[in-house]
Amino acid sequence: MKAAYLQFQPVLNDTEANIKQIAELTGKITESIDLLVMPELTNSGYLFTSLDEAM
Repeated sequence: MKAAYLQFQPVLNDTEANIKQIAELTGKITESIDLLVMPELTNSGYLFTSLDEAM
């Protein structure tokens, strides 16, 4: 099994831009892989900056 990971700077709350960036970056993969690992919530750029925002 071949695994790869993808890290990039997601745009906060811009799912469309993040998915576009993921597609562009994965399109550059030249080897066959079985599993692509990305950070949790990568597509949404979801990030709390305060406890109030999380509630």
